[in-house]
Amino acid sequence: MVLKKKWSKTEEKFLLEMYGKTSMADICTYLDRSENSVKNKLFVLGITVGGDFEQYEDDFIKEVYDVMPVRIISAKLERSVHAIRARAFELGVN
Repeated sequence: MVLKKKWSKTEEKFLLEMYGKTSMADICTYLDRSENSVKNKLFVLGITVGGDFEQYEDDFIKEVYDVMPVRIISAKLERSVHAIRARAFELGVN
């Protein structure tokens, strides 16, 4: 049986301050928690993971979609391949 490590108020504060400013990988490393654990905590705190695309993400997709593999774009923007393809379609760049 895997024991769940309880979240401290300090960890929650860090997560709320850094989410959206720092990569998910860096947050997970700093907190020593899995990505799934961090995403679940964000959900509990009322924060939608993924959500709307930012302007810089749209600009990046428009700029590189035809020359960079979707899996690389996906990794750079920390979004699923499906999300990138769907957004490219919405932007008319596929």
